[in-house]
Amino acid sequence: MRNKEVLAVLGAGAIIGGTILWTSRASASACTKLDPDVRYYGTYIGPTQRVKTALSECYAVIWTLDVYNEDENDYIPVVNPEHDFLISGSKIAVRVQAPCKLCGFKLIL
Repeated sequence: MRNKEVLAVLGAGAIIGGTILWTSRASASACTKLDPDVRYYGTYIGPTQRVKTALSECYAVIWTLDVYNEDENDYIPVVNPEHDFLISGSKIAVRVQAPCKLCGFKLIL
């Protein structure tokens, strides 16, 4: 009887560990190293939060961050990154002044 209990605990531990590993790899894959003078386009896939928080380490070196506005059919600059929110699914265009790592965005060149 004890062997079945041990196997059940080990099986549950393996499932939990695998889930944690898969989740951490998925979130790590959402990080991209940005190079200066390149305009990146993409989608914000993180949780809804203030722009400054979403940009994390890139905030200090941001050159421009534009969010797609369907009414204007164009990318428009974020006015107040400390108070404006970035909503999950927002289309963005971003440029930086120095290399940085940006997470929570699915980017293309």
